[in-house]
Amino acid sequence: MKENNLDHLPEGKTKPKKGSGIFILLGILTLAAVAAIVYLMVISSVETSELVKNISIVLLVFSSVIGTVSLVILIVQLAKLTNLVKNEAKPIMTTTRETVNHVKGTASFISDKMVTPVISTNAKIAGINRIVSILIPKKKKK
Repeated sequence: MKENNLDHLPEGKTKPKKGSGIFILLGILTLAAVAAIVYLMVISSVETSELVKNISIVLLVFSSVIGTVSLVILIVQLAKLTNLVKNEAKPIMTTTRETVNHVKGTASFISDKMVTPVISTNAKIAGINRIVSILIPKKKKK
C-alpha cells in the first residue's frame, strides 16, 4: 500500500480536499479578470468608463432582485416545512410511541404467560432427569 506524505500530519491539521484545487484556480482567474477590467477602465475613455459603470449598476440591481426573490422562496419553503412538522410529524411520532407501548405490553404478556411457565417446566423436567440419572445409573456399554 502506498503511503501518502500527508498521512503523518500533526494533530489539528487536516488533509486538503481533492477538489479544492479547482476552487483556488477559479478564485485566481476571477481576481485576474477583475484586475484586467480595472486596468482596461483606467486606460479607456470617459464614455467607456461611464458605460461600464452603468452596466455594472444594472447587473448589481438584477442580482439583488434575484437574491431577494430567492430569499422569499426560502422563507415560504421554511414556513411549509414548519407546518409539515407541526401537523404531520407530531401525530406520526405519537402513533409510533403508542405502538411501541403496545409492543412492550404484548412482549411482557407473552413473557409472563408463556415463556416463564415453559422455562420453569423445562427446569423441573431437567431436575427430575438428573435425579433419575443419579438414582438409576445406566449400564455401560462394552
